[in-house]
Amino acid sequence: MFDSQIRKSVSLSMPPYSTILARLAYVNRFWLKRKKLTAGSVENINYRILPAQERLRSQALGQQLAMYRNGGLDEARFTAIDEQLLQDVQMLKEFYNAILEVNEPTVLKQDNRDMLDKIKEYRLDVQDEELAIINSNEFDLLCIPKGSLSPTERKEIESHVVHTQNFLSHIPWTKEFQNVPTIAAAHHEKLNGSGYPYGIKDEEIPLPSKIMAVCDIYDALTASDRPYKRAMNTEKAIDILMEESGRGLLDRNLVQVFTDAKVFQAIDSKEYPTAKEFSSFSNHPCDVDEHLHDKADLK
Repeated sequence: MFDSQIRKSVSLSMPPYSTILARLAYVNRFWLKRKKLTAGSVENINYRILPAQERLRSQALGQQLAMYRNGGLDEARFTAIDEQLLQDVQMLKEFYNAILEVNEPTVLKQDNRDMLDKIKEYRLDVQDEELAIINSNEFDLLCIPKGSLSPTERKEIESHVVHTQNFLSHIPWTKEFQNVPTIAAAHHEKLNGSGYPYGIKDEEIPLPSKIMAVCDIYDALTASDRPYKRAMNTEKAIDILMEESGRGLLDRNLVQVFTDAKVFQAIDSKEYPTAKEFSSFSNHPCDVDEHLHDKADLK
């Protein structure tokens, strides 16, 4: 237990609580991002399309009225205007439906990418002005190849370990726990230097961090509390750990111990009777590693 003097030391050394909350809230907004575009952005796109559809109908009706007033009602031409209107309106509906489809955090197919290119170039005629259906930022987000996070957003989520290290560094740990901030900060590092946040390699990564990495990846793969992906079974998760160690990302000896000693059974038996905080997350901070993201069975 902390005595009053230590409590005072902690309170003086830590940044204001509101600052900590603000930092976490900034990153958390990406944890909650279920799709590539927010609901508000999709609604804005719809509001661009709806007036354009009405504009098309007004133009078609105007052409037909002009034909009638001029006394030269051509039934074939009249029908052609109707057919063109239906075709144009249908195309806008297809554009919108395509946007809804690619907005899901799934793999972006080439056909859908081609459709996005077509949508990007299309211009709406609204009040005699040309308006794009989607802007450049919306286009870039919709072109995310898998998942809902852009590279920038992924970096923001990856920064959670830096915030963790900064937070833990303000705690006056006893000597036996003084390396906790460093250990926690390095559990997403990889032996070949491809991890984050510092890109350190094998000999630079603390052993406890390497152990955390193995357990954390297994937990992320098999967790059943993620609303955006299905839990993997133990056999498949172990295969992935073995594969990652073979690629020089995880410590092969630690993965072998984890498997042979059935350490995973302790993780499998965990229970979170009151931990509901992950239920609304769409991008859990420990699931964003590229190798996990490629293998996740997204819902």
